[in-house]
Amino acid sequence: MTEFSSRRKSKDLLRVSQRRLLIAIAACFSPLAVANPTDPTVVSGSAVFQGGAGSLTITNSSGAIIDWKSFSIGAGEITRFVQSSASSQVLNRVTGGDPSVILGSLQSNGRVFLLNQNGVAFGAGAQVNVAGLVVSTLNLSNVDFLAGKMAFSPQAGAGSIINQGSLKAASGGQIVLVAPTIENHGVIEAPNGDVILAAGKSANLVDLSRPEIEVELNAPANLALNVGQITGRSVGIFAGAIRHSGIVSANTAVLGENGKVVFKAVENTTVEAGSRIEANGVAGGVITLQSGDTTIVSGTLEARGSTGKGGEIRVLGDKVGLFDGGRVDVSGSAGGGTALIGGNYQGTGPEQRASVTYVGKDAVIVADALASGDGGKVVVWADDTTRYYGSISARGGMDSGNGGTVEVSGKRYLEFDGKFDARALRGQAGTLLLDPDDLTIADAANGGTDTNLNSGPFRSADGNGASVKWQTLDAALTGGTVTVQTSGGGNI
Repeated sequence: MTEFSSRRKSKDLLRVSQRRLLIAIAACFSPLAVANPTDPTVVSGSAVFQGGAGSLTITNSSGAIIDWKSFSIGAGEITRFVQSSASSQVLNRVTGGDPSVILGSLQSNGRVFLLNQNGVAFGAGAQVNVAGLVVSTLNLSNVDFLAGKMAFSPQAGAGSIINQGSLKAASGGQIVLVAPTIENHGVIEAPNGDVILAAGKSANLVDLSRPEIEVELNAPANLALNVGQITGRSVGIFAGAIRHSGIVSANTAVLGENGKVVFKAVENTTVEAGSRIEANGVAGGVITLQSGDTTIVSGTLEARGSTGKGGEIRVLGDKVGLFDGGRVDVSGSAGGGTALIGGNYQGTGPEQRASVTYVGKDAVIVADALASGDGGKVVVWADDTTRYYGSISARGGMDSGNGGTVEVSGKRYLEFDGKFDARALRGQAGTLLLDPDDLTIADAANGGTDTNLNSGPFRSADGNGASVKWQTLDAALTGGTVTVQTSGGGNI
């Protein structure tokens, strides 16, 4: 796979998704389909219904369950749930055969659940303002809902969730979308709260504030696509495949409340050129991208600390690529953070280890201390093959501090032809560690034993050792101390 072919396929997929979205929304513009919810049956709790011109108000008890023949909201219409408190919730289940099309306004001072196996689409004019929102095309039993569990089980023929509108939860609230396929082309906001997009055949959400360890998915071929903007203190996207070309922001302004972003794919994760994922704050937050197969970053990942230290960014997968234009930034005013590309130091730690890691010529990794403190920690690792052509900076602070610690290694094969800077204006320079099995210092690139040169960035080398141009090594020495270490009695 080349960078060009990967991006072309991503753009083709995006165009197909947009066409599918427009067709889906346009098909729902009949007067019968787009109207306020109809034919309610109260299954549990109590609810009072009051209709008016273009409006429907439901006053419900906490934990109420309502079955509807249809649940759509036309343009200019309002459906409002009046509840006892922000923690109160109501489950709305569609029993008819039509998808839910939300073109107007959905409001509530409590949490609103909407289940429709036929699919749910929020149009460009949709305005959702609630304390919390859960939308799914999978099955959630009444028993689990009443017990406070979000255990979504498979639903035959489950449709997609597509958002072109504005979905907003109150401060500290939650927005959860669960379906086999999820597309966000609009805005999803949960300020100081949690956003979860789970694209799979089933999902068990135990603790939304800790999604990286508490979400269970069965998603061999399910897609989550974000073209729009998602904001929350914690943002998690889980799917068979994830494609991101918009903005995800988990920025925080309060010390100790660091933002968190997790992308976890069974197969592939792609962060497109021009896209952003942010977890900036007083101290930097945590961003984790992890895939069972390939993780590609061509956009910007930031976990910067405005007055404290930088955060942590992990880009993990079996094959990991930081392509040209990709930027990973964990800088902090009081010290650099940690950037792990393909694994942790010398392949240790609990992090998934890549078999092949690629860093392009115009890719940048920054872990600088901006004012004071030491530069951060940067690791570029692969169990098999690493090709590094990019730029790493882990400089000490302008006022005080030492340079950081950098490792670039392919356990079996390393090609190093990039830049390194761990200088410190008022402290000791940092270190760069190269530790493959063997090392060849050559006059030109590809001085090692690899002859498999034309099969893309994720090709596995057909030889062992490392290839480093002496000019590159000499330039790296101006950025700090360079340690070359071969494992298992290898040669230099």
